[in-house]
Amino acid sequence: MFCVECGTEGPVYEGLCAKCFRKKYPVVQPIELLDIARCESCGSYRLRSGWSKVDRELALPQILREAMPPLAPYERVGFTQVTRDEDANNLALTVKAVGRFQDLAVVQDFHVRVRIKPSLCDSCQKQRGRYYEGILQVRGEDRELTPREVDAVRTFITARVDRSEGAATFVSRVEEVHGGLDFYVSTNALAKGLAREIAGSFGGTVSASPKLFGQKQGKEAEERPLRPAPKTTTARAVVVWTPEGAYLSALPTNASKD
Repeated sequence: MFCVECGTEGPVYEGLCAKCFRKKYPVVQPIELLDIARCESCGSYRLRSGWSKVDRELALPQILREAMPPLAPYERVGFTQVTRDEDANNLALTVKAVGRFQDLAVVQDFHVRVRIKPSLCDSCQKQRGRYYEGILQVRGEDRELTPREVDAVRTFITARVDRSEGAATFVSRVEEVHGGLDFYVSTNALAKGLAREIAGSFGGTVSASPKLFGQKQGKEAEERPLRPAPKTTTARAVVVWTPEGAYLSALPTNASKD
């Protein structure tokens, strides 16, 4: 086969040799400036699929793919980059876009300036707004928790939440109340999961009581307005410490449908 442009004999792609094909078909349409959002609280980056808590150098190829899709006739494109920090919120990238067409790989080099825009991810916005759906209550039986027990519970919950990979997993606040601790957490599933783990570590059983989201917030919710939340039950797991160990008190489990 001969190239219709230069007459070179050999493999052809759309009638062109590899050299002429590369000249005629750019892999992507390069952009000069790219703005990306980074959460100033947790460091997550906003991707098309949502916020992702990943390293910057891992997030950049995905962001580049979203900003610059492959041009026809390329079937797919991959990106690598060398990053130079100009300052805390400005980056200079030297980018290689590798396009694939049949068995041919075509490399396109260009430069992109990246501006990082400080923002807040959905999860951190909720944390700052003291949002919660579940309440984990830790109590002593006919007594207050000792300082050692309070520290043990705080450490246990903090370590468990820190190990979580989900961006929506957080403790919005902790309250020391008469007899123990209240943990206000982001989801019912988290409250129930923490209750089960505490029961597994200290002994006990798990139960939950129904309560509509927002009923505990009152005036505080008015001072920190949030989007209306869907009606949902609030998991309320009570850990009761005894000299023999710990157990979770039994509470009603049927949720209100109001």
